[in-house]
Amino acid sequence: MLAIYKKELSSYFNSTLGYIIIALYLLFSGFFFWMICFNSSANAMADVVNYMLYIVFFLVPLITMKSFAEEKRQHTDQALFTAPVGLWEIIGGKYLSALTLYAVCNLSFIFYGLILMATTGASVAWGHLLSAVLGILLLGAAMLSLNLLFSSLTEHQIIAAVVGIATGLVVNECRKACLKLQEEGHSVRLINIHTIKPIDRDIIIKAAKETGKIITVEEHNVIGGLGDAVLEVTSEECPVKVRKVGVYDRYGYSGPAWELLEKFGIQCFPISMT
Repeated sequence: MLAIYKKELSSYFNSTLGYIIIALYLLFSGFFFWMICFNSSANAMADVVNYMLYIVFFLVPLITMKSFAEEKRQHTDQALFTAPVGLWEIIGGKYLSALTLYAVCNLSFIFYGLILMATTGASVAWGHLLSAVLGILLLGAAMLSLNLLFSSLTEHQIIAAVVGIATGLVVNECRKACLKLQEEGHSVRLINIHTIKPIDRDIIIKAAKETGKIITVEEHNVIGGLGDAVLEVTSEECPVKVRKVGVYDRYGYSGPAWELLEKFGIQCFPISMT
């Protein structure tokens, strides 16, 4: 596994991908650091980390998009899988190399804290900052594993990246909606359906029988999407009330992802009110 790890980690910096990812991470985190801690004269380093959550959903898929997709495109996957290493060693090496690159990006928050102390003399709440960094690191680690799976399903790197971004954005909004409902005393659960075909019929039927109501959330047209697939399963096996959240039949719009999510009501508050 160590050989795979070294090979994959070096491949990030033998090309421009590793440098681009680090540069983008520093660009956005530095902008939030300047806006929050310098421009507004506030010592809120943990908020800088929180603002980076949305950026992470775009950058993490870029880290893993080439992991297996590139091997398939160059037809080197057969040589890799017939090498004298186990499958789990291959997966572990690729995953740990991606996690190392992501962890290096997150070291920037520590330097920002030191810069804030050196330039303003302010005391940094290191406990809050390190807890926030640990949280975003664990979130990224989970996303890396999911996007590594997407990379193994296609030989096109861009498709592997887009699938990961689309899944991550909606799941995060649903997670926040679930937390809001739990705070209000409701019993809810969140299921990440990462593929429509094949769809996980067993988990949908189990959730339908135990809850009696399902809300599907997708960041595209609801016609022929996740909601219709879930409706097909429940109508055959366990009819329950299903509400669909997504883009209803209308003309398309262009813009930043968070603005489109807000426009079509695919955010925490509208989801929790469904």
